[in-house]
Amino acid sequence: ADAGLRAERTLLELMCFGLVPEGIVSEDKFENRDNRWLAQQLLAGKKPDALLVTTEDEARRKLLLEILSSEPKVAQDEAMQMVAECLECMRREWIEKRIAALKAEMSGAEPERKGSLLKEIMMLTNEKKSLGPGRKE
Repeated sequence: ADAGLRAERTLLELMCFGLVPEGIVSEDKFENRDNRWLAQQLLAGKKPDALLVTTEDEARRKLLLEILSSEPKVAQDEAMQMVAECLECMRREWIEKRIAALKAEMSGAEPERKGSLLKEIMMLTNEKKSLGPGRKE
């Protein structure tokens, strides 16, 4: 789960620094509640420093402060590669959680439901394989 959260955070940093073109990222890609909120605000055109002034939620203010106090990790020309890696990592995390949930549901499922669960697990497993192994950290 840490890799997915780190990827979300990196993606938000890139968004805050204006390194992510419009139409590439949607808020529904973010699992973490505060990260999703910040993505929504940024996608709506709000500026990070203005959000810092208007946000009263302490966790969200802390998130903004941490992002704004960091420097972009990549140059403009490398940003799209970083965005792609973040989205891939976030998708891989989502797939792993979904497969775990499906496997848990399978143990108590009716026989006819097990077939559809197994099919979905296989589809997700294939998609995960197509994403590659991900980065070793």
